[in-house]
Amino acid sequence: MIKLIGLLSPVIVPLILSGLLFLSSERKNIPKLYLAAYMMVISYVFLANAFYFQHNYYVYTWLHSLHIATVLMIYPGAYVYIILLTSPDLRFSRLFIHFIPAIFFFFASALIFFPFLSQEERVVFLAEYRFNPDFTKLWMKNLYYVRMANIVVLFLQVFVYLFLTIKELSKHRKVVADIFSNPERFQLNWLRFFNLALALSAFVSVFLYAVNPAKLFGDERYLAYPLLLIALILWFLGIMGNNQTMMTDLEKIGEEEAEPKKIDEPELARKLTKYFEEEKPYLNTDLKIWDVCSYLGTNRTYISNLINQHYGQNFSGFVNTYRLKEVRLRLEKDPDIPLKIISFEVGFGSVSTLSRAFSSLYKQSISEFKNTL
Repeated sequence: MIKLIGLLSPVIVPLILSGLLFLSSERKNIPKLYLAAYMMVISYVFLANAFYFQHNYYVYTWLHSLHIATVLMIYPGAYVYIILLTSPDLRFSRLFIHFIPAIFFFFASALIFFPFLSQEERVVFLAEYRFNPDFTKLWMKNLYYVRMANIVVLFLQVFVYLFLTIKELSKHRKVVADIFSNPERFQLNWLRFFNLALALSAFVSVFLYAVNPAKLFGDERYLAYPLLLIALILWFLGIMGNNQTMMTDLEKIGEEEAEPKKIDEPELARKLTKYFEEEKPYLNTDLKIWDVCSYLGTNRTYISNLINQHYGQNFSGFVNTYRLKEVRLRLEKDPDIPLKIISFEVGFGSVSTLSRAFSSLYKQSISEFKNTL
């Protein structure tokens, strides 16, 4: 009974998450709609796993080729979701390349599995190919080579998409820091945990699949455990994705207005400084770079380049320098004022964000600063 629950829960939970994602998503929320479809793919993967680990090879023969393809979609599929989140102006059709290996192995398997093998031979192949088989029939040998190549590609995917995801999240981190004055809630830090956890569990699963724990340890459950861990990690993705709001502000990057013919950088820097010193827009927790652009009558590219090159900071860091000056002034007047009140009043999203920014800029903690007063 416990084994059955362990086999079926990875099938049922993604289906439930898929339904929730479809029902809760807006029509234009492509990342959430995509994630709903992705959860259905995950459900199929573990449905096929259930039949395979139950040794119901007669049923599994009809699921086999598509199962190969969907397994090859797990990691690139998660990466595509991250791309859709971090680059909402990017067309999904441009991401299709990541699914080419899955499509290739689907046809490479199906075109051998069904036309050239009888049902009895398919069952024999599925039962024996992981135990150093000595296939004499040419097409069974060819199918075995396809399966081995499939495992190699799975190994490569773990490392390739671990690197690509780290690179994409790092780029996204820089982008949001150049747009939002409080970028922490847009940095998708939970995806960093997801990426590392998926990579580790995927590596263990593919490795155990390759060495065959039933043959090595005498127990196939050593393969089932990391697969269940992968299921839990993918549930986490579905749950977090259901709560993820669209970052529509990022779409504006792809819709930049036409650049002015010429810009007076010193004059723009003067206006920017005057705006921050007199109007104090940094007190607004939700301040974005487009708010500054609108006030100064220019575009994001110029403001961002000015702050990056003239002040040596990103937008978030530039805004925080003004907020931290305000913090010091208020603490000098009243050292006992609660940090929670200060962080809210000067525009920081939280006390922890204020503390990190203060220590980073002044190379001392707020407590150490208070002691000097």
